[in-house]
Order: sequence, then C-alpha cells, then structure tokens
Amino acid sequence: MTLRMPIAALAIVTGLVVFSACGGSSTPVDEQLAGIVRTPYPDVQLVSLPDADGVEHNFQAEDDGLLLVYFGYTSCPDVCPTTMSDVSAALGLMGDKADKVQVAMATVDPGRDTGDILEKYVTAFVPDGIALRTDDATALKTAADAFGAPYEVTTTDDGDIEVSHTPYVYVVDDQGQLRDQWNFGTTDDDMAHDMELLL
Repeated sequence: MTLRMPIAALAIVTGLVVFSACGGSSTPVDEQLAGIVRTPYPDVQLVSLPDADGVEHNFQAEDDGLLLVYFGYTSCPDVCPTTMSDVSAALGLMGDKADKVQVAMATVDPGRDTGDILEKYVTAFVPDGIALRTDDATALKTAADAFGAPYEVTTTDDGDIEVSHTPYVYVVDDQGQLRDQWNFGTTDDDMAHDMELLL
C-alpha cells in the first residue's frame, strides 16, 4: 500500500505560496474548495514513512482515491482528537465514496507514541487508518518539510514535554500531489464537500 508524504500546533506555513479557496486557483475545482490550495501543487510522492509494523508507505493515494495525512501526537489534549474526530465525521457523510479515501496520521512525538499506542489511537477514529511512526528524526523532518508541516518537541526545565505542530490535514491525490489542506476548525461538511469534488 502506498501513501506519499507527511509531517506536522504551528499554523504558519513559511516559504510557500498559499492561495485561498476563492482566489488564485488554476482550475474550477480548486476555486470551489473550502480548504487552502497551494500552487503549484506540492509533490510529496517521493517521501515515505513506516507504519507501526515497519512497512514503508509513500505519500500517494491509491488509483482514483485520496489520502488524508495528519501530523500530530496521541497525548495532544485538544487539536489532534478534535481533528481526527472531524475527519471521521466527514467520512461518515460521504457514504460509499469514503471507501476511496485513506487516512494516515504520523506522530511527531515518537518518544512517547509507541507503534501500539499510535495504532490504537488512529484506528479508534478511523478503523482502517494508517499509523505512521519513525525514530529517525531526519526521515520525519524530511517528510514533514515536504508538506510544509513544522513541528517541535521540547523538554522544559521541569522535565515536561511540550509539543507544537501544524494543525493542517493534507489531502493528497493519486499522483502524489497535495491538492488541498484544512486548518483546524474546518467543519466535517466542508471536508466532505472538498473530498467529493476532488474525487
């Protein structure tokens, strides 16, 4: 199974040209999307991360499908569970079309997110979701950079771990191109609308 690209709440995307759904897009579909469209579309298909079982996944959707990619962590108190819940609800609105959508969450906190913990977390929201995890800091950063998805994990003087990560969900097509992205707070209706248009 292939995917194609990851990485992950810093909401600022730097060094990239970002267009809103209503302006500057190159196709009619883009102009109707509720999310953010970046042009040219970032190509993420050459980047990969392993799943909880060590199987490598490229960031590219299956034929005629979509791949949703999210970078977060299981200890996240609010943004991550809310986002994953919204994604699950959006898929529920799509009926049989949801079968053409894969969901992958990559942890930016592999020190605490074991493969088992991450897999249980992801599949609690999306039963066939893919849990991506690596201890290779370079591989994780490379994947995240391809998406324009910043993150940072730091330890305070008191020993507490603090994590910041992008809040975006990234929508990748079967060519490995990043076609759309949703900020935190995008409704499940808008997510479903965008996915149906892109499919």
